[in-house]
Amino acid sequence: MIPFSKQYFFLVTVLLVSGGFACAQETNKQLNGFKSTITRDIRLDALLDSTKVRNERAPEIKGYRIQLYTGTERKGALEVKSELQKNFPELKAYIIYQQPYFKVRVGDYRNQAEAQPDYYKLQQSGKFSKAFIVPDMINLPDED
Repeated sequence: MIPFSKQYFFLVTVLLVSGGFACAQETNKQLNGFKSTITRDIRLDALLDSTKVRNERAPEIKGYRIQLYTGTERKGALEVKSELQKNFPELKAYIIYQQPYFKVRVGDYRNQAEAQPDYYKLQQSGKFSKAFIVPDMINLPDED
């Protein structure tokens, strides 16, 4: 027979009471359920609408471009872009200003593998031997 002590009695009582509360809480959840109300600020709708309009006007995604020039003079960037358009009219060039630098970047590539053929073509021309591939926000590619 198990010896009966005050400690044993206390332990059994605590376990039974705590188990009863756990069951009662679970029962209450199942019986009553939860009712929740979501309240949101109307300015959130306006923000979402303006973001949607902005994205429809200029949709951009993370991608890659080939950087051909970095310098503090706009004239140098315009010359590089002109040279590119003369030799590679099929490539789309962008002049980006990130204070204090003007940068000339080419293309809208979703990954580095897409950029490699044009990168090698530019390198082999000898005119853009300092070109390199950089991550950038690109325009969404046209759907085929």
